[in-house]
Order: sequence, then structure tokens, then C-alpha cells
Amino acid sequence: MVSKDLKRLSRRDLVDIIYQMKKDEQKLLDQIAALQAELEDKRVRISEAGSIAEAAVSITNVYNEAQKAADMYLQEIASMKATTEEECKRIIEEASTKAQTMEPDPNKPRFTPMVFED
Repeated sequence: MVSKDLKRLSRRDLVDIIYQMKKDEQKLLDQIAALQAELEDKRVRISEAGSIAEAAVSITNVYNEAQKAADMYLQEIASMKATTEEECKRIIEEASTKAQTMEPDPNKPRFTPMVFED
């Protein structure tokens, strides 16, 4: 509207126009607030999605490191087992060789019978 047209309107009409403009302005402000809240919600969701993805990557790294540690532990156990088995074989062979070279003590009885009394 042009200012000349506004000058011709009655006071009541002008008040009605102002009232209608204020109502429209309030509706627009409400829409802006709703859109801003929706935008913030979407930003939070995007941020959370990024955080979830980062957490997933972090957990995957933790699992990978745990698997590496478990593999190293199993390798160490296998190595210790092999070493222990070799040591046991060596000890058994030494004992067997020593037992074969030993002569029985003639003063020591080979078998001591047990006597049970009633």
C-alpha cells in the first residue's frame, strides 16, 4: 500500500491492518523458531552420527590391538611349550643314560618285603 492510500483509511481500518500484520509477524516468528529447533536437532543428529562412527572406529582399534596381544601371547605359550618339551626330553634322556650306567648296590636289597601282623 502506498502512503496516500493509508491516509484515506479510517483509524479502525488502520488498527485492523496493524493487528493483522502483528499476527502475521508472530506466525513468522513461530515458524522461524520451529525451523531453528529442527535445524539444531539435525545438527545434533549429524554430530552424534559422527561420534558414533568415531566410537565404532575406536572400538575396532581396541579389538584389533586385543587380538594382536592375544596372538602374541599364544605364540609365546607355544614357544614356551616347545622349550619345555625339549628340556623334558633332555632330562629324561640324561636320567635314562644315568640309570643304565648305574650298578646296583650289593648291600642294598632290591626289594623289601612288607610284613603284616594280625
